[in-house]
Amino acid sequence: MNTKEVNFKRTSIGSIIARTQSEAIQKTKALRVKPAMTTLLGKVVMLFAFCFLLSTSIFAQNPGGTTGSLTWELNLSDSTLTISGNDTMPNYKPFVAPQPWLGYRDNVAVVIIENDVKSVGKSVFTSYPYIRTATIGNSVITIGNEAFSGCRNLTSLIIGNSVTTIGDCAFCDGGFTSVILPSSLTTIKCWAFVGSSLISITIPKSVTKIEYAAFMWCEDLISVTVQWTKPLDLPDEVFIGSGVNVEKIKLYVPKGTIGAYRAANVWKDFDIEEYEDNSISSLHSSESINVYPNPVTDQLRITNYELRDNAVIEIFSIVGQVIGAYCIRPESNETIIDISHLSNGIYFMKLDGKTVKIVKQ
Repeated sequence: MNTKEVNFKRTSIGSIIARTQSEAIQKTKALRVKPAMTTLLGKVVMLFAFCFLLSTSIFAQNPGGTTGSLTWELNLSDSTLTISGNDTMPNYKPFVAPQPWLGYRDNVAVVIIENDVKSVGKSVFTSYPYIRTATIGNSVITIGNEAFSGCRNLTSLIIGNSVTTIGDCAFCDGGFTSVILPSSLTTIKCWAFVGSSLISITIPKSVTKIEYAAFMWCEDLISVTVQWTKPLDLPDEVFIGSGVNVEKIKLYVPKGTIGAYRAANVWKDFDIEEYEDNSISSLHSSESINVYPNPVTDQLRITNYELRDNAVIEIFSIVGQVIGAYCIRPESNETIIDISHLSNGIYFMKLDGKTVKIVKQ
């Protein structure tokens, strides 16, 4: 092989090696740039997605609509569903004719049925898992069957002062421990409060009918207060149920009626005690005083009530015995009363002629 051929081959091999190295370097650079471009593109996409979500959350409207002739709106910021209008509410059937707000079932924590609404329809909030508070307005006359059935977290219930009928299973399995029944109430239907967490209940003398199993399986019930001077006739199964020992439930009856109740069917099974009529005369005017917690263990707090100087707050037993009096000098929007020394049971707090039932536990 001559010198020219050798030089040519060397040159060719060198060129091939150089070209190969150059191509490898270019590919390496491409590989380095590609992830960088991919990362940059991902960041841009994420930024656009964030801006979109932010804009939709800022400009999102509260859901609402109509239910019959009434209107409803859900405030997403505080989970309050308000029903308003001057008419009766339609009835609903789960899975067949559901409520128009069913799609927001897990977003509802507070229900307000305003004063002009005439009725609460059937199954309007059946088994809503997160409802904590329900306020039923003062024009509502009837509360339909299963209206709030299965609302286990419903711990605060206010029933307006025009309700005459509470329907079948209207509040069964409710989480509230006490409720004030209005003096307009005449009928408590089957299963109305079955399985609820009631600790105490006062039944006004306006009630003329309590149907089968109305308070069945209320295992926490320790106190029933009635206002009839003549015992109301009841079906045998109103208060019974697994875990319920009626003999240990206090039944408070008007003074001078204990003999009649001890001879009456169903009522005779309770632990009966009399009270003075005036000890519960103003029980139903308590909505203007906000006390918490109730049930209470040690300290009772009074808020959003304008106390006059040297106001006197009285604590007395359900039989009318005054067991404590406190002279209050208001210094803030909240007043605290220590009742840790009291035995567990039912008490009343009186202030400015108004009375609040308190459960000490």
